[in-house]
Amino acid sequence: MSPAGFGLGAALTLLTSMVSTPAFAAEPGTLTVSVIRDVNADGRHTADRELGVAGIQVRVTDPDDNTFIVTTGPGGTIQVPTAGTEGQFKLELVTSSLPDYLQPAFGGRDLSTALTFVDVTEKSETVRFGVWNTADYCQVNADLTTSCQQDMLKPDTSRGLVTFNNNWRGNSNAGAPAPTTLNTKGDTGATYGLAYDKKQRRIFQGAYAKRATTYGPDGPGAIYVTPRGGGATTTFATLTAGSTQHNTNTARYDGDFIGAVGKEGLGDIDISEKGNELYAVNMYDRKLYTFDATQATASAPESSIDIPNPGCNGPADWRPMGLGVRDGVVYVGGVCSAQSTQDADDLRAVVWTYNPTTQTFSTAPVLDQKLDQGRGNLTTGIPAKWTPWTLDDPNQYPEGVNSTPARPQPMLSDIVVEANGDLALGFRDRQGDLGGFEMINPNPAYPNLETTASAGDINKACRTAAGTFVWEGTGGCPTNTGDGADEFYHGDHWAGHGERAQGALALNPQDGKIASTYMDPAHTIQSGGVNWHDRTSGAADDKGYGIQYLNDPDNGSFAKANGLGDLEYLCDLPPIQLGNRVWYDPHPGTQNPEESAGMPGITVTLLSEDGDTLATTTTNAKGEYYFSSLDVPELTAHGTYKLRFDKSTVDLSNVPIGRPNPQISKLRWSNACEDDSNCESAIDSKPKFNSNSDTTAETDEFSVGDWGSVKHNLDAGMYYSR
Repeated sequence: MSPAGFGLGAALTLLTSMVSTPAFAAEPGTLTVSVIRDVNADGRHTADRELGVAGIQVRVTDPDDNTFIVTTGPGGTIQVPTAGTEGQFKLELVTSSLPDYLQPAFGGRDLSTALTFVDVTEKSETVRFGVWNTADYCQVNADLTTSCQQDMLKPDTSRGLVTFNNNWRGNSNAGAPAPTTLNTKGDTGATYGLAYDKKQRRIFQGAYAKRATTYGPDGPGAIYVTPRGGGATTTFATLTAGSTQHNTNTARYDGDFIGAVGKEGLGDIDISEKGNELYAVNMYDRKLYTFDATQATASAPESSIDIPNPGCNGPADWRPMGLGVRDGVVYVGGVCSAQSTQDADDLRAVVWTYNPTTQTFSTAPVLDQKLDQGRGNLTTGIPAKWTPWTLDDPNQYPEGVNSTPARPQPMLSDIVVEANGDLALGFRDRQGDLGGFEMINPNPAYPNLETTASAGDINKACRTAAGTFVWEGTGGCPTNTGDGADEFYHGDHWAGHGERAQGALALNPQDGKIASTYMDPAHTIQSGGVNWHDRTSGAADDKGYGIQYLNDPDNGSFAKANGLGDLEYLCDLPPIQLGNRVWYDPHPGTQNPEESAGMPGITVTLLSEDGDTLATTTTNAKGEYYFSSLDVPELTAHGTYKLRFDKSTVDLSNVPIGRPNPQISKLRWSNACEDDSNCESAIDSKPKFNSNSDTTAETDEFSVGDWGSVKHNLDAGMYYSR
């Protein structure tokens, strides 16, 4: 008999009609199922960061063994028909309905495991299943890393790659903690793109073309790698990425190098969510390169694919640079520079998606946006409106305005993906890589010193149902008014500067903020560092963290110009969890829909394969227990363990045994796992009889999976011997 006394087809018709309703009135006896996307492995639904997932199937079985499928609608929710039943159900997450990048998440607290039991007799219940992309995991207040781009006059021993804490604020040369240096200018030269391999704990850096700097030992196409915990920097791979040489004969002049900026060297680099592939944008040949990231060094790329030209007015004006990776998709961004036309109407920001499996780009850009928006000031009295890239010929390079090069030039340098699929786009000001503090204008007609103030940006692009994106302030994508312009990420004005972001972004899904490289972040002039914007309101922190300073002998002399590379959070590997349930099993061996009662107070001990005690816990009111590698460091990927269950501590006060004053001595362990074929099932009892103890039972040895996996089939049934 189907639920509510009607046929399965009618039930599914009813369910289909419900899919479009995101919320349901809680009435007695109702059963609501929700699937949410977990990010922090705490077994709890954090509503502001963990969103519902539509289109996920859940198999429902009632006490009469009627089974049907429900599918979550918008908001990740669906109501299950319960009329005509006894009110007890078995619910199973249909893992085959999950996208490839999602898998069952941690249980506990208010998130259920992929198999759960619920009783809605005379009450209403909401069951929340958690799923996650394990690549989303990052510990709270993880360290960040960035690279210091040093002036050519600085010694090779000056800072290169540095790390610092997410919570640090203030200036590192005036009371705030100093960053930790992992390598030096001599190891890598100027770099921009960064990627962190959390499995091997090493940081990749890509060579970058910036005026008045120097390349590292392997030139403009080098990718370097440095151990996170310290150690020698080595060359991971080398690409052909240009031939223009820095001119170090005239101190800090390097005027002929202006033609290489944004057109040679490497742009952003990023690593796949599984950590097995490294992606790099070569700005010289405008290709996306993929390397095997598991190697110590890569002799050759796995592939090199042309990044499609979106049809810029002037084919040579297509300039890709930025990357982002999420849910198995690589986002590749660039600009139509308008360099050849010198017409600001030709400036565009473009984002493509790339499928690493098929090695193909989307047939059309997912974002193609004119860059004609109003912006704040570059500095007092000088607007920061985007302008075409300046020409490469030093003899045609324009004179500054009041000794300030007032020519903000967009480079789409970084992409991060929000929890709901929206994009945050980091724009680096190319002028900040053409100039610096009191640098000579490359045009001999203007032999004056000019000091560059960069004017990068952070912009929001909202995902549509079709998978494309709309710009902030259009199509329902939010914006904020103020600071001299309408923009979502606001509050970056200080001391006359209205656009202080410098183009590199980092996002930790556990944090409510997004990090960005910044000019004068802690309100000290002529400095560079990092600041944070609220991901919900877009507002900037009042003060950030300062890293680079004009007169610091260990830092570059770029002052208000770009002086830092990319940003990355140094996230830990995702944790592992095992569990989950000890239940009252009146029909011994297998969990049935009517067996929703748990056994509270059972002591569960996690043992090594040698029998050593690693951790102990007790089952909660639902009979559930969990062990996590966050709490038990010995619980590691692919490790082998055993469990011991002890009934002597059980709480029988609410267990429906059906007789007064039940005796613990009459409780017996179910033994479905005596048949080894049942030991991996999700519904059978796993402990085996222990001939040496009347109170305890143990499982056979079992192994856990890779980092981020869960093993929730370690259940134990108990029945009452009459």
